[in-house]
Amino acid sequence: MIKNLKFISGLFKSSSIYTISGIINSAIPFFFLPILTRILSPSDYGIIAMFQICVSVAYPFVGLNLESAIARKYYEKTNSKFSSFIGATVSIGTFTCLILSIIFWIFSKNISDITQIPSDYIVFIIFLAYFRYIMNVLLTIFQVKLNPISYGLIQITHSFVSLSATLYLLFILSYSWESRILGQLVAGLFIVIICSIIISKNRYLSFDFSKIDFDYAISFGAPLIPHAIASVGLIVIDRFFLTMLVDIDATGIFTSAYQLGAVISLITISFNNAFVPWLFENLNKNKIDVKIKIVKLTYLYFMLITIFSSILIYIFPFVVKVFVGEKFYSINQYSYLIVLGFAFQGMFFMVTNYLYYVKKTYLQSIISFSVILIKIPLTYYLILSFGVEGAAWSFLIIYVFFFLITWIVSSREYRMPWNLLTINNYK
Repeated sequence: MIKNLKFISGLFKSSSIYTISGIINSAIPFFFLPILTRILSPSDYGIIAMFQICVSVAYPFVGLNLESAIARKYYEKTNSKFSSFIGATVSIGTFTCLILSIIFWIFSKNISDITQIPSDYIVFIIFLAYFRYIMNVLLTIFQVKLNPISYGLIQITHSFVSLSATLYLLFILSYSWESRILGQLVAGLFIVIICSIIISKNRYLSFDFSKIDFDYAISFGAPLIPHAIASVGLIVIDRFFLTMLVDIDATGIFTSAYQLGAVISLITISFNNAFVPWLFENLNKNKIDVKIKIVKLTYLYFMLITIFSSILIYIFPFVVKVFVGEKFYSINQYSYLIVLGFAFQGMFFMVTNYLYYVKKTYLQSIISFSVILIKIPLTYYLILSFGVEGAAWSFLIIYVFFFLITWIVSSREYRMPWNLLTINNYK
């Protein structure tokens, strides 16, 4: 027992720090929900939701998922300097940002017609995606260097500046939905300046990179673009079909339910931030007893997420009354579906890491696109038949499938003793 406690103590220490900082970080934008849902109309809230979705769609093309390449590169013993690799990834991200900014500016009117976001704000989508990319580069460095406190401080600072700027624009300058978008841009620019100072001061970045660094970054990150797009598609498809088949109000209402249910992802993402470097380090040992402990920990995690989601389903109606306006109370009818969907998303995080470890990221992209091909007709039919509740059903069904198929594929690509009843055979 003592050995087991020592085995996981470092993981839970880091995880607790990530969780605490995550709670603080999420509490800041969570403060927006009761304000925005009472001041803005569902239509205004829908525009904000569509803008954030577009940023999520653009992000994989800006950053090419190079944060994942940074995390994997750190654990490889090669002659290539880590700082040089960081320089290569930042250069790639900056170049793609410039190209995409031009493209979005040229087609701003077309994008506006599809998303209902005013054309003047379309190019800001790329700017905000780039700001997030630079911040995530530094966050990944902190993650692999086991510095969760600095990780949390950067996140909290970003959210606090975003909150302050939004409230100033909303109440002092009397902006409407624009206050949230412009507030995020101000916070993004501010945090990029802070990140640049930290990266420079600690010499995390150098520009003496080689072609090998470029090739590694692209070969690892590029195959993940379809996966990243598909992951965003799990959310985007719901909102787009709601906007087209129902109205922008429905999109705003569904988004408020989604944000409340996402409290589960606060825990799952925080734990995964600590789990990934811990997992990779222990998988490198390639010992059966270590793998058995990892599997047991994973099953314990599944059980705890199930318990927590059950509690959240029970108290959700009370949370709704506190955090959203009366115009959004209808979300109680299908909130349990969204909560369960987030629970399965958390389980998915635990099994997908093995595909990253074996560097077979293309398999995750294949899985993701297969799921999207199922989700498109499924979501269309469910929303057409059941309205907003249909979108919630689609969210749950797809994440159950996403989790199960990823678990099956990852178990074949990296053998783990998932069946604890046959451990002797595994040995």
